[in-house]
Amino acid sequence: MKKIISAILLSAFCAFAQSNTNSNENDEYYHAHKGFYFSANTGIVLANLSQKTTSFPDKNLEKEKENYSGYIGYDEFRLGGSIANVASIYGALGWGYGSGRYEDEIELTGTKHKEGSFEEDGDDDFRFLLGIGGEFYPFQDKESPFYGLFLGICPGLIIDIVTITDHYYNSIYDNTVTVSFANIFCRFEIGKDFWFSRRWSLGFALNYTIGGLEEETGVEYLNEIEHESNSSYSIGLMIRITH
Repeated sequence: MKKIISAILLSAFCAFAQSNTNSNENDEYYHAHKGFYFSANTGIVLANLSQKTTSFPDKNLEKEKENYSGYIGYDEFRLGGSIANVASIYGALGWGYGSGRYEDEIELTGTKHKEGSFEEDGDDDFRFLLGIGGEFYPFQDKESPFYGLFLGICPGLIIDIVTITDHYYNSIYDNTVTVSFANIFCRFEIGKDFWFSRRWSLGFALNYTIGGLEEETGVEYLNEIEHESNSSYSIGLMIRITH
């Protein structure tokens, strides 16, 4: 009887071990972003910013167009949640620093006519980003070469603070000032993750960001309205580690 019981227990143990091994092999979460989501991203961004301002100083019409283009070293952290390696939703906080070229053109028309331009290289740009985004993994076949490919979208707010030499028309001053480019943005992303553990992956992503924002200030009946229009686009290449 003892031999029979021992044989039954041994058979059950072997069956359980085999079943557990098979379940691990077939577990859809074996390589998966599941539950808590975290992603650290670092890379380089090529940014192009534009700001157009129309105002009415001294009963004249003044138009100003400012442009900035340059490269930004950029870092971003994302926190959120993932569902079965299929989708992730996150909040994003990013910042970056770079340098580039600033250009400014000003024209005054009306009772007076005046125009001027200013160009400068090596101006600093500090970027801050706040957004809410999501990622989608369309390929779930682990044998597919597209496994780990993801698509992403993230809207939010970007503020670029550019430090320039103070100027007005053709007059150049010694001190420096800052120009702010604020944009409501939408970023589109495509990339690929490569697993190196059960929950962690290392990958890369290419993204394209487009933004814009318009604002009016002043008193309309006094003809002192100032209209400001911002626009931007950016192309970025990022390396990321993701849980």
